[in-house]
Amino acid sequence: MINNMKKLIRTSVYLSAVALCGTACEDNRLNDMADDKIYIVNSDGQSIDVINFDTYTHYVAVSKSGYGSKDAQVRLAVDLDVLSKYNERNGTHYELLPSQCFWLQANATAIAAAEDRVFLPVGFNTSAMAILKDREKYVLPLKLTTDSDVEIYLQKNMVVLIPVFKDASLQLLPDGLTPEQPIGIYADDSYVIHTTVSVNYKNEWDLTYKIGTDPSYVNAYNASNGTSFIPLPADAFELKPDEWTLPAGTNEKKISVTIIKKNLMDENGDYLMGDYVIPMKITEVSKWNVNPDNLQLLHVPFQASKVPKAGWELLAYNSAYSDLPGNEWLDRGPGAVIDDVNAKHTYADVQTFWLADWTLPLPYWMVFDMKARHKILRIELTMPLGGDNWRRSVKKGSLYVSEDNLVWTHAGDFEKTDKAADDFAFDLPQPVDGRYIRLEFTENYGNDTGVAVMNLEVIGF
Repeated sequence: MINNMKKLIRTSVYLSAVALCGTACEDNRLNDMADDKIYIVNSDGQSIDVINFDTYTHYVAVSKSGYGSKDAQVRLAVDLDVLSKYNERNGTHYELLPSQCFWLQANATAIAAAEDRVFLPVGFNTSAMAILKDREKYVLPLKLTTDSDVEIYLQKNMVVLIPVFKDASLQLLPDGLTPEQPIGIYADDSYVIHTTVSVNYKNEWDLTYKIGTDPSYVNAYNASNGTSFIPLPADAFELKPDEWTLPAGTNEKKISVTIIKKNLMDENGDYLMGDYVIPMKITEVSKWNVNPDNLQLLHVPFQASKVPKAGWELLAYNSAYSDLPGNEWLDRGPGAVIDDVNAKHTYADVQTFWLADWTLPLPYWMVFDMKARHKILRIELTMPLGGDNWRRSVKKGSLYVSEDNLVWTHAGDFEKTDKAADDFAFDLPQPVDGRYIRLEFTENYGNDTGVAVMNLEVIGF
């Protein structure tokens, strides 16, 4: 009896589950999904490049949203009402592009139920457009239509194509004066930099081209722009014609320019510095056109720079606050002004600097061995930061330079005329050669706390 009851209970539970599944297990996942709709992806006004290839095809993207239950047939049609409303909305006066300048696909394009996007071709007869007067006033107003029962999203059913007519051309980028790529004083005697060649279209051809470097390009640029750039001498750079190709499927490519620094020296071994540029134009290309207005001035200034201080040695000095009894722990000796190897001289670390022993009379001086002979053009001093006036107390001083640490040449006198300045630079009256430098401070700004300097830079080569 008990077994029969268990069987009856199991049977009842099973039948109830089947009945419940007939209702509760029904697939309702699509109930809240929207019906399919089609629309133009970038609707309203759209500026497009039309490249002069005799004929050129632009593609308008059309999407289908929803759960994808229907096929759709779509096409584009010219619609003057679209143009009228666009002009009214934007305050423009565009006109319809003449019919000989474009074509639309006659047959509808299918979007299968499972697809969500197609691209509809719009052809342009660029040969006809090339002879149009006032090309900029013409546009192509298009409306999306369908032969199927799929709904068109009315807020995105039109586009006004605004053609920007361009010749297919090759050019150097960037155009005009490029950002600086300085010739490094301490760089190798020859080294490579790069520039870019680019087309303004999708390249389907293997192209070859030539580049010209006429110095007269610089003269013309200077006359037009009020500049005074100098053409880099022809023997100080080298181009590589074997790189002058642009393979099919490639729209741009970097090409090499070798800088030959060793050829920027005079007969005495001194560098010939200047604000140099390499003037470059593409003069011919195997297919289509060269941008006739494209001129690149590759900016390669050759100027003095900071002399590296790694390895410099403090040889002598006559005053340091850290030499006073009890102050030995302070890092305030004159060696601090050249100690950028340890990155101590930063605005965040204002405790590391040289402070003179103000109990001693001026002048205060220090001697450094730069470990190599340099031509010195300028010195730069940075004062310790902080609110105390003594941190900016440097006023006057002198620089001396020596080849042997025995015979000294007076290189010039300096004065920090702005008492509050944190930084100060002094250009020597003329360049001075030497290995050793003696920095001497002869006057401060009238207090009894000596002078203080956080960092010294020597500018030269």
